[in-house]
Amino acid sequence: MRRNLRKLAFVLASGLILSSTPQLTTPTYASQYTVKEVVEQAIKIPTIALYEEGTPKEAIDVNLTIPAGQNEVIQPLTVSSKSTVFVDFTATGLERYVTLELFSDASCTKKVGYGTGISSSNLSAKLKAGVPAKGTYYLKASVTGTATNTIALTGKGYSYSASNRTLKNKTWTGTYPTSYQDITYYKITTPKNGYIKVEGKRDGGYGMYVDLCNSKKKSMLSNKSYLMSSNNYTTYYAVKKGTYYLKVSSVSDPYALRYTFTSTADQGGSSKAKATTIAKGKTKTGLVYVTDSKTKADWFKVKLTKKSKLKLKITSKHNETLSFEVIPASSRVTIINNTIRPEVGTSTFVSKDSFVAGTYYIKVTKNYDAKASGAYAIKFS
Repeated sequence: MRRNLRKLAFVLASGLILSSTPQLTTPTYASQYTVKEVVEQAIKIPTIALYEEGTPKEAIDVNLTIPAGQNEVIQPLTVSSKSTVFVDFTATGLERYVTLELFSDASCTKKVGYGTGISSSNLSAKLKAGVPAKGTYYLKASVTGTATNTIALTGKGYSYSASNRTLKNKTWTGTYPTSYQDITYYKITTPKNGYIKVEGKRDGGYGMYVDLCNSKKKSMLSNKSYLMSSNNYTTYYAVKKGTYYLKVSSVSDPYALRYTFTSTADQGGSSKAKATTIAKGKTKTGLVYVTDSKTKADWFKVKLTKKSKLKLKITSKHNETLSFEVIPASSRVTIINNTIRPEVGTSTFVSKDSFVAGTYYIKVTKNYDAKASGAYAIKFS
């Protein structure tokens, strides 16, 4: 009896159960757990230079397989810069809805973007996510429960840069912002004094704001330039030799930007007494810089050898209007409406009446905006 009591005490202390009845356990179903496959080899997502509709030919294969009995697969992706990433998926014979998401961490707890899904009723999907920096991100495809059959998704991955970059002269550079709040700076370097032509293209033909900044990324303008259809999505700035930045903001869809630098002689005289002569049939050029004061003027002069109409051909490339004032040398001559304010482009101006023989000065200044800027040419015809 004592021996049996000791045996019973040992069994109880060991946590064993003495019973002749079989014990029941709660079954474990696979759907209660995450059964996943993590792919070790990362796929490098290419950056496409300029936006295009559809899947670009440079896109790389991003094919995902969820084996039967599992419910998710994780595929690492690497990107080279801040960018907007796309993966275009198609599938066949889906039995379950597949959720597609991108994460910034391997544990897939920090989602980037909003994700999407693909199902038997819609066998294609486009995953879009703005990533904040270069690095590795994790694409997760998951199903509710477990896959009863192997699920195969065919994908094409690509991205468009949204990072700050250096522009090359005369070369279009494409950008797809990660959000409307994005601010992107484009560095440009001018080898000498001259002017830059800035052109923009935005998906859908919408306008876009561009700001000219100094080497410290501080705005140099009173108002940002708005590139739109009425100005051919183009603006101009006269710049001295140095480093500048073009700043683009408040855009959420893809666009492209290009600048073209042109060296131009600044031939205007610094005062009326030092006015540069424009001979008959000849052309002189000048530059009005953003940094010039509103009172600064470029001076030129022409000479009529006999009574005749004054004819000037003016080409102006500016961000804000420039003023060309015609001033007679003789105090006995008065010209009514003597100021020309040309639009961007080339225009010919002919006086309504004949002017007496003599010298006439042309004073070039900023019109209203103290931050006006541009290049111009005056031909005395």
